[in-house]
Amino acid sequence: MKRYQDTRNFQECLFDLCLFIFFAAIIALLYHSVLSNFWLFDDPFILRFAEKYSPWQYFINPGVWRKLIIQSLTPFLALSFDADLSFFGFNPLPFYLHQLISLWLTSIVLFIVMKRWAGNFALIGVLMFLVSAPVAAVAQMLMVRHYIEGLLFCLIALNLFVVSIRKQTFLLSIVSSLFYFLSVSSKELYVPLAIIVLLLPVSNFRRRMFYSIPLWFVFVIYFVWRYYMLGDLMGGTGGGRFLGSYEGWGALSLLLKNVYGTIVMMCGISPFSNATVPIVTALIVFLVTLSSVILIKEKRYTILLSFLAISSTVYFIPLAIVNPYYVAGDLPVYRLVFVIAAYLSIVVSLSAKFLYDHSKDIAVIPLRRFFGGFIVLSSLGLVLLIMMNSLTWIRTERKATLKPLIEEGRFFYRADKDALLVKSGPLYGGSYYYENLEFFRKLYRGEESPSVVYDVFAFLDKANPAELKKTRVYKYDPDKGSISEITKSFNERRSRYLSRIQRLPLSIDLKIDHGSISFSVGPHDSGRYFVLFGHKHGLYSMRLDFGKSRKLEMRTTAGMAVFARFGWEAPDGDLTFSPEWHLDFSKYQKITWKRE
Repeated sequence: MKRYQDTRNFQECLFDLCLFIFFAAIIALLYHSVLSNFWLFDDPFILRFAEKYSPWQYFINPGVWRKLIIQSLTPFLALSFDADLSFFGFNPLPFYLHQLISLWLTSIVLFIVMKRWAGNFALIGVLMFLVSAPVAAVAQMLMVRHYIEGLLFCLIALNLFVVSIRKQTFLLSIVSSLFYFLSVSSKELYVPLAIIVLLLPVSNFRRRMFYSIPLWFVFVIYFVWRYYMLGDLMGGTGGGRFLGSYEGWGALSLLLKNVYGTIVMMCGISPFSNATVPIVTALIVFLVTLSSVILIKEKRYTILLSFLAISSTVYFIPLAIVNPYYVAGDLPVYRLVFVIAAYLSIVVSLSAKFLYDHSKDIAVIPLRRFFGGFIVLSSLGLVLLIMMNSLTWIRTERKATLKPLIEEGRFFYRADKDALLVKSGPLYGGSYYYENLEFFRKLYRGEESPSVVYDVFAFLDKANPAELKKTRVYKYDPDKGSISEITKSFNERRSRYLSRIQRLPLSIDLKIDHGSISFSVGPHDSGRYFVLFGHKHGLYSMRLDFGKSRKLEMRTTAGMAVFARFGWEAPDGDLTFSPEWHLDFSKYQKITWKRE
């Protein structure tokens, strides 16, 4: 008997190992293109922070940490970048390889955790997770690696906690709490794990409570640490107000729309969405609803209540930050649905396994086989539908959103210093992207960088600046998929733009208080107000429009400093500008200016 059991265990381990290799193959097949990416979005900013400061500084020094982020506490992200930078230098390829390996390890641990309750249906859950749009999005962006590694640590902590109870080994619970700390230092989304472990269908509540003591110790320490580092439990200065910004808490219809929006974001937006998303939604609702009905019929209310409690801690917390129904077209926002994608995959696996097991109780054999087969095919169908939609969506996003950023970043890092790059839309990677990329170009290549503008508003005060006389102007051409020279057309457009500038009334009241910004503009009630940003005098690489709004409050990273000038565009097309000011967001600054 023992020999049979050993053989069975060996075969099971070998099968799991083959699945882990299969997961690696799936990730390589779907996301190998990320290995050709350059630095994107906030990457150079985080890299420069990691290069400048040591781990002990950004883990325990509030002043240092707030130079990176003021509304979140995610120092493990900086540590992860720090490690890659130390080993590989300023080469993005190993960073992206690290990203995919982290995703692979996460899929392995997710399978191990799900298999405890879902058996072989855990495979369906992992596949559903890996092919989802949030995973496809997060795989592309180094700046959100902490979502992947945070989930990895969270799942390891969860698995070790379950093992500690089953083997009655308190030491494993302590090790679990260490991984729990790593997960919450990666992203605050994983803080609810200390609550979730109390709701798991393992042993009894009293024992779960006892073995969760180390996790609750970390839970308490985390909030003390968070308050010390950010000055606010919810999200830095003023961060406690973010819950009130989510309209769904007061409107059931909007809440349901946003729940549906997370499923839309699970699939991504594609030409097939109108057909596939309703089917995906119907299948998920069918599996969950039928499972819930059976639980109620069997009077297993504890499991049902635990499921609802876990849903509230995992599913709805991100909805306090964003309304998914309205932002499904924004690539970076998909990171907020990353945890929900994992959770939905777990729910589908558990529901499918639960229903498949109950199909064996059906007396009529043909009906039993039909229902069991339907559950399996429905689950596989979910995976295929999500994959079709997600891959179509991410291919479009890579071409429309990521490709321009990749080519512009590479051009800036390698081009002659006398070149001028005109950024294409969408407006990602503003002045601080190039400022920090310029830092690494000097550090690793010892060269001056080209200049960058967003449009024709370079050197507004000079009709024929010397800086542009010897400059060749370049811009990304979406038709060619590469950077092309546009010197002649740029100069012609710039001349027409400068001819629209007039000396018109304008007033600015601006206050900066260590990352918090508030300003009011006037005196016009029509037209459009905007502000230009740049990290060099006279050169602006970002334009922020705020339309007819005459007052605005916002927050940014306290460590940033930019050159800026405010402007107003009249309904007839005339333009007027304020003087240029150097804004240092790490200090207190107040500016009052008016032109009659």
